[in-house]
Amino acid sequence: MKWMTTLMMVAGLGCIIYSGSVYIQSGETVYELPVQSVGRDQGQVDLSPDMNPIKVIFHTRFQSRTKTEAARFYSYAYEMKNSLGQVVIASKKTMTTRRDKKNIPVNEFSKERNRTHTLGTLSIEEAGIYRWTLLLMNHQSNINEAYLEVRKNVTSELPITLWLGLLLFGVGIGLGFFVTRHK
Repeated sequence: MKWMTTLMMVAGLGCIIYSGSVYIQSGETVYELPVQSVGRDQGQVDLSPDMNPIKVIFHTRFQSRTKTEAARFYSYAYEMKNSLGQVVIASKKTMTTRRDKKNIPVNEFSKERNRTHTLGTLSIEEAGIYRWTLLLMNHQSNINEAYLEVRKNVTSELPITLWLGLLLFGVGIGLGFFVTRHK
């Protein structure tokens, strides 16, 4: 019975990871737009309804410059407007981490990290030029690379395998508790 609970949990976890991968990597890259490591950057993209739904993703590659346990690496503010000047996507975030100072490995500070931020998903009604602005502020890191990715025809709904994976994982945990309690 123990092997069955382990198998259900592993299968559930596999489905969850697969679903996340499919969801994140769905669609096709239309634009990869390098942005300045620090400061304000802007540009424009030509979008049309045949690309719907469209997802904008922000990628960074950075290194920590601090040895403190609460690190504030960088922050960004992104905005995309249509041809009428209306905001269609807006996103802002601060990339932080909280670490236990006693357990920070020596190479932790020089290790390069990659982060991916989904800025938003949209469907547009008419083709046109969309203008974007990104303000990237460096706090306690060295940003080695930053770029925007625009993907077309992305999946906007979570795959059914995610729900199946959550169900299998949950049943595996429940069955594991049942087996250990009845021994």
